[in-house]
Order: sequence, then C-alpha cells, then structure tokens
Amino acid sequence: MLRCCVPLAVMAVTLTLSGCLHSRPSLPADGADATPFPILLRPDGSRVSAAEFRALVPSYNYILAAEEHTNRCHHQAQAALLAEARAAWRDAARGAAHADPSVADPVLALEMLPAEANDALAVLDADPRSRADLAHNAPWNSLWIESWGYPFDLYQSVFLAADAGATDAALPVRGLNLPRRVVQAVMRGGLEAVAQEDRHLLPTDMPPMPPEQLEALAPYKAVHAEFQTTKPDAFTPDAAFDRGNHFELVMRLWDNGMGLTAARLRAELERPVFLLAGWGHASPNWGIPRAIRHYDPAATVLTITPVPDNISETEARSGLLPEQALKAPTRTDIRDRLFLFCPPAPPRARLGFTLRPEADAEGIAVDAVTPDSTAARAGLRPGDHLLEADGTPVRTARDVHRAAVSALTRHDDLRLLVLRPEGGPVVLTLPLPRSSEGRSASGALSGTPGRP
Repeated sequence: MLRCCVPLAVMAVTLTLSGCLHSRPSLPADGADATPFPILLRPDGSRVSAAEFRALVPSYNYILAAEEHTNRCHHQAQAALLAEARAAWRDAARGAAHADPSVADPVLALEMLPAEANDALAVLDADPRSRADLAHNAPWNSLWIESWGYPFDLYQSVFLAADAGATDAALPVRGLNLPRRVVQAVMRGGLEAVAQEDRHLLPTDMPPMPPEQLEALAPYKAVHAEFQTTKPDAFTPDAAFDRGNHFELVMRLWDNGMGLTAARLRAELERPVFLLAGWGHASPNWGIPRAIRHYDPAATVLTITPVPDNISETEARSGLLPEQALKAPTRTDIRDRLFLFCPPAPPRARLGFTLRPEADAEGIAVDAVTPDSTAARAGLRPGDHLLEADGTPVRTARDVHRAAVSALTRHDDLRLLVLRPEGGPVVLTLPLPRSSEGRSASGALSGTPGRP
C-alpha cells in the first residue's frame, strides 16, 4: 500500500483503471533471456550478476521484490528477477533429484490483490491467458479494478514471466492484501469497526512496530495531521484516518496481514514465495520481511528494494548503507538485502514538463514542455533551469514532485524560481490540479489513481 517511500497518501480509495492488456505475446519457457538482467547492487554498491543472483536464490524461502507502483523499470526488473529465481529454484530441485523440478516453482504473491480472492485466483492457474487478457475476462478484470488502481499493463512483463509461455506450467498467482473494506473500517474506527464476518481476515498476534519504523513514519503521519488541521471539514480517508488516530494500526495490519498470508501460502502450497509490494513495506527490519519471520520463524527472506531516484548510479556504486552498518554482516538489513537501480525517468505528469536527469551548476534544466499544458500556460520554457520549488532548492525531479505534493496538500499553487538562459531569475506560478475526494496529492499530480 505504500507509494515509493512510506506513503504520502496511504488512504486513497477511489480507484480507476486506465489501461488493459489486449494481447499476450509468448515468452521463452525459462524466461531468462526475455528481459535484460537489471542493475542489482549489494549494500556496499558492488554489482550482482545474473549468475550470482541465481546462486543466492536457493538459500531463500521468500524473495520480496519491491517497487514504486508506477515505475515501469521496476516491473520489468521484477519480471527478470522472477524468471531467474524460478530457474534457480528449479535447478536446486534437479540437484535434489526431484522427478518434476516444477514442484520448486514459486508462487507469485501480490500486494495488488486481496487474499480473500485466492480461491478464485487458483481457478485461473489452469488458464493463465485469462490472467494476461484483462479485457476479455470479466471476473479477473473486475477483481483488478476493485482491488488496485494502477493500469494492469504496467505489470504485463511480470505476468508474462509468471505465465512462462505456452510450453511450460504457469506459476500460481495469489493475493496478499486485506480487502479494501476492512482497511476503510479500521481507518474510521479501529479494529472494533471491522464487521464481525470480516474479523477472521485480520492478522493475529501482531508484533509492535519497532522504534525505527515509528520514526520513519512520523513525517508522513504529520502530513496527514496537517491536512486534518487545515481542512477539518473535508471528509476524506486521510482525515478520517487521523481523527481515529489509527495510523500505526493500519500500517501494522497491512504489513502483518501480508506477511501472514505469505507464510500461509508457503505452508499450504509447499513452494517458495516471490512477493511484489510497494517498497515502503520492504525494509528488512520491519514491514513484510519482519512479519514473515514472525509468522514463519525459520524462514529466510531476501529483500530487493529500489534505489531512490535522487541517487545516481555512481553514488549507488559507492555504497548504499553507512560504512558502520556495512561492518556488521550479521545484521538482517545487510545479510539479506539487495538494491535495484533504475535510471531516473521523470514523469511528465499533469503539469506538462519533463526535466533532464542530472542537475548542473545552474540547477536542473527543463527538457520539454507540452504545448497548452499547465507549465506552458505558466510560462515555463525548455532550457529554463529550476532553482527552487515552493521555496525549496531543486536538484532532482523528486524535489519538484515533493514540493508539488506539499503545495497541493495545502490547496495552494506551485511556485517555481526559474533562471532563464537569456536573463535573470523569474518566479512562475503553476496552478495545481485539485485532488477529488478519495484521491491523493500524488495521484492528482501524476494522473494515476492515488492508491499507495
């Protein structure tokens, strides 16, 4: 449920689907050559090859490949990692003299779907084409639309890897998440507000949040609290969430519910589990990995998290964790963690401009402006350099996005301090799209539904 870092809009509930997949290209049975192997890094910044990744895989019962939900590069990387992991688990089964190495194939477990749909999803295992062709399968299409908010075609490569072409068995696909109605009930009134018939869906014996997770969540909880203060009469999921003071509770329910479901899937299907979830759920020391180890104490969990897009590949190669942490190889976040690097690709979004990937001495340059867009009408031009957004210095596209989300949350416009090539600095004001009820600030800016 988390978008990128921990969520700015964890609670949005109005979901729409803007695209469907209409055709299903084939994929080689092993999937190994279908997608180039991604840039995978150890915590010290050294690169992991495909062969090295394959060698790691059999020692893990679970692999969590985290994502920013709208980042196509992350999904393509997940597809490549899934194909390699499947091949590695099969090789291990062959080495153990299994007559049918496909018994070691993983189950693909998704944050994007509710666990209560798993009986229906099991029926689709026999006909993976029904999974890959949303436009012509009403139950599957309806399930995706009701449960998630991002276009299915973003996940096309992952499902093709799971389907493995027509010559091999498709992987079972299952949901991890709590139903939306349960989360909404908790937002508004805590556990007591959950309908009696839904209480069996709640995870039991939930461990408390570790202090470092509470600390990491504090700024995002403050954003929701600020929105409640500035717009006390606006009834949105965010406001209801804060009034009920259930922020930590819902986060615990999400993480532990998905961790418990993953543990149950491994026990029931007797397979390794390959999970997809937002990377705010994917810290090795909290979130889903911690929950899995709570409910499956003997489990081994490999967590793969994206490198934040304000970090260049050169910076990532110099090490992704502090030196003192790297000297503690027994720590979970060192021993069982890898990082995925994708080159930043700033979204055009609704504001109508794109930025160059790297800042220079004068700031970050505007690469293109869409005609008749918000940015064009405000006077932004290609070649302009952004110095500040909402009063904050700009060095990356994410700095602009954060400033825009902050302004939108305040129901304000975005003010940009711009340096013109032919003159001095000017201030431009961009009117922001107002998020409707149930949409997050991030969703209103990106043109995607505000589901984290």
